[in-house]
Amino acid sequence: MTMRAGVSALVASLLLSLLPVAEPLAAPSPPPLFDAAAPTAPTAPSAASSRATVRQRPVTSRLDLLTRPDGSPALASGDRVQLNLFDDARFTMIVTDVTRHGRYGLTWSGALDGVDLGSATLAVHDGALVGHVSMPAATYRIGYAAGRLHASNTHRGNASRG
Repeated sequence: MTMRAGVSALVASLLLSLLPVAEPLAAPSPPPLFDAAAPTAPTAPSAASSRATVRQRPVTSRLDLLTRPDGSPALASGDRVQLNLFDDARFTMIVTDVTRHGRYGLTWSGALDGVDLGSATLAVHDGALVGHVSMPAATYRIGYAAGRLHASNTHRGNASRG
């Protein structure tokens, strides 16, 4: 009977190993590119606060997510970064291309995960970040206004975000 119990245990182990036991572990959420900027006194409206701007907020960027201290790119093709533009506008960019521009410039292009026709471009030159996030339902701009980095929502379409 011992032999029979051993064979049964072996068969059971083999059958269990063929079954999916657990869901694959979810990939960790990519790090957010922006932190909220420290509040400052209100300033006069700038060119970035045009009639086309729906909303904007001051942010500080985490450039260490994009570049290493030696100036080389920290993100490569296939890497992900969270574009946390507003509380209700967070997108994951999957980098598809990284291009160097001279000694101090880099550009990252990519697709927005889960957003049909969604794309993003980020560019850093000598420590200054600008960018553009586009999809059928909205357009966002990352740039400077009144000497501070801002995330701006410059267009809202009728389509809802997917």
